[in-house]
Amino acid sequence: MEQRVVNVCNRAGLTRPDEPTPDHMVGGGGNCHHYGVSRWESYFPPRQMLYLMSLIAAARELSPKRLGLGEDYAIAMATLLGVFIDRQADYI
Repeated sequence: MEQRVVNVCNRAGLTRPDEPTPDHMVGGGGNCHHYGVSRWESYFPPRQMLYLMSLIAAARELSPKRLGLGEDYAIAMATLLGVFIDRQADYI
């Protein structure tokens, strides 16, 4: 599964979300450092990471020129895809 995530990232020019998580309370939420979650990628098991990275890669492939869309329509579609992917991350 890990190799599939690496393949999707390499093909689409993506990187895994390996930034550190906050080590203090942010916006009323807690931190997970004492549970061993110190990087954003730790929140997602390999199968979930593959799903999200695949969605992001597919969204990046939908360029306005490739689809023959106007720029305003393409911006709207990119925004909707971003919201969809964000919601998927909340519920997987």
